[in-house]
Amino acid sequence: FFRTTRMAEEAAAKTAGGEVLYQSTLDTSESEMLEKIYKFSDDMAAAKEHAQYTDDFKYLLGATSSRAKTLVATLIPKYAAHFPALQSAALAAVVGLCADEQNVVRLNAIKGLPALCKGADGKPVAAGVQKACGLLIKMEMTKQAQEVDLRAASTAMDTLIKMDVQNVCEYLLSSLEAPEGEEQDALREVACKVLKDKVWSKAAELIRPFEATEEFLKGRIEKVLYVASESEFKLLIDILKGLKIFEAGQKYGPQGLADIIAEQALLPEKLDPTAVDELTRVLECVNIAMPFLKKGATDNKMSVNIVEKILPSFDKFDSGSQASILQRLCQLSFFVPKEAAGKCAGSVLTLLMAQLPAPKATEAGGDAAASLPEITFPFVEAFLFLVHLYGAKDPATVASVSGIPMDGSENPDAQKFQAFKDKLLYTYEVGQTVIGKLQAVAPKLKSMRSPEDVERKKALERGMTSIKNISDMTRLLVTGKPSCLQAMPSGKFSWHSGPATSHPLKRGAASNAEASAAKKAYVPLSRRGGAPTHKA
Repeated sequence: FFRTTRMAEEAAAKTAGGEVLYQSTLDTSESEMLEKIYKFSDDMAAAKEHAQYTDDFKYLLGATSSRAKTLVATLIPKYAAHFPALQSAALAAVVGLCADEQNVVRLNAIKGLPALCKGADGKPVAAGVQKACGLLIKMEMTKQAQEVDLRAASTAMDTLIKMDVQNVCEYLLSSLEAPEGEEQDALREVACKVLKDKVWSKAAELIRPFEATEEFLKGRIEKVLYVASESEFKLLIDILKGLKIFEAGQKYGPQGLADIIAEQALLPEKLDPTAVDELTRVLECVNIAMPFLKKGATDNKMSVNIVEKILPSFDKFDSGSQASILQRLCQLSFFVPKEAAGKCAGSVLTLLMAQLPAPKATEAGGDAAASLPEITFPFVEAFLFLVHLYGAKDPATVASVSGIPMDGSENPDAQKFQAFKDKLLYTYEVGQTVIGKLQAVAPKLKSMRSPEDVERKKALERGMTSIKNISDMTRLLVTGKPSCLQAMPSGKFSWHSGPATSHPLKRGAASNAEASAAKKAYVPLSRRGGAPTHKA
């Protein structure tokens, strides 16, 4: 090819009489440059020892004529491995050619990038791989990039990943640590796309050797999670989830993933109720950890974190956030070990007592229904549920805090238990009165079809479910036999069907404000700048 090109470009056709039919368009300097490049190629192809051609290779790196660059973009990747001392210079030269205005030069340079990332021994060079990866990512970010260039860049990236997945991932994960800004956001977006489409989707065939590479990914991703956005966080957890070391029975198992997620939810101090993003992060971490808890992991940290850092300000959160906090605690309670249950029990019992109204007698001739106290039944239901679960796991601690004569506990405080039981039974009585009212209203709503009436019917159903659950749990709790699972074998809780209601008798109990607050619990994870102070 090179010989044919040289003849076509340099030869001047003449007639037998010497008349010039056409003349080469090359000037003398360019013609000499091409001749030298062709000779270098011929010599390298024939030689067994290549060190003697070092100066010629240096000349190749500096060849800048428009016609020479087509050859340069092809020959540098082909022969660079024979000149390890010039590896960085060779990579820099080809990187420059990747932005050339000539299509053929750009394509040859892009295709040749992976070959320049190997040392003399044929093994990948970390710095070269990351530099090439960065260039290919920036091409993807360039809005003016031609489709043919993007296809070539995609193919080159595939080659790099197969060649050295660790260093490609190092560059991609480092990109997720970039500070905020328009360009950095675009960089993170493309990095995530490559991680998802080219690494995660082909992890089984790419992660080799699997143990060393998986350990690298585990350690590196743990650091990046602290500054990841919601979508980045979920993608990174998905990558970790696909690693063999987190499979059941392997080195870390589901517990390892649950612990990593729990670390992201930990708060260094009590949460300010106005810190909506931080609360959202904690609640979202619970959602993400739930599949791993169901596979056998234990919640050693998240429940304690919520109880110690969030519940002290429970009454200062809006009702939607309060409902979300309790829902997550109830979900986690099944997976809390004895020690954590004991740590959580005291605060939960204190808040339950605050939710229960003090008993009061109805005046003679008064309307008992009209004097009903304000009770947020779903909250009482959730706190009672937690007391049952924590009490079943650590009865001694629950008994010491509440005086409830739990099975397995000793010396309960009879006076404390009586005060608790009086409030609980009064709540039970109020609930029965409310149930009667709800049952009287329900038939009137049955035939109504307006959106407002549909919402009212749902609120009534939630209210009745909540009060029935409270009644079942109260009967068991006052006998000292906590067993919420026996009390509600169907596992149907009021919070499964909608937001909490202030009072099921009120019209529109789940107000627009509450519905809006409930939505706030699912705001995307906020971007955090750096690792928090609580990190081990």
